[in-house]
Amino acid sequence: MGEALVLLRTHQPALALGTAGYMLFDVAMLGVCFAAFGNDVPAAGVLLLAYLIGQLGGLIPLPGGIGGVDAGLIGTLILYGVDPADAAVAVIAYRGLLLSIPAALGLPALAVLRRRLKSEAHDIVACGPGQEVEIIGRGPVRAWTPATSEDG
Repeated sequence: MGEALVLLRTHQPALALGTAGYMLFDVAMLGVCFAAFGNDVPAAGVLLLAYLIGQLGGLIPLPGGIGGVDAGLIGTLILYGVDPADAAVAVIAYRGLLLSIPAALGLPALAVLRRRLKSEAHDIVACGPGQEVEIIGRGPVRAWTPATSEDG
């Protein structure tokens, strides 16, 4: 929370646009999921409110957090007059896409990262005392030099 407040105090337009864009495209994707199954798309205000209230469902202490957001989204949509079956189908499709697209795009990145970490591990082992090695996420790091009896 503290880091979020620090970021907000920097008044960076790109940060505000990125945050708003992420949320609005996420809400738009929920609306597209209604249309994809031939259902009427709820009003933008209903979608936005359901999205915000649904995200609060993630705070419900469930094992693995599974179902809190979904139940919050579906419940809010039903309260605002959306047919329960239409809401359930759209939310399940939305959550499925929300989880599968990043996973599918992340698999190639994971393969590249594993390859880089494997070569990095080789470089670390080959690094002699006092030499520097580049470590992912840390930058150049000097290898530890063990103390000898001459060092005192």
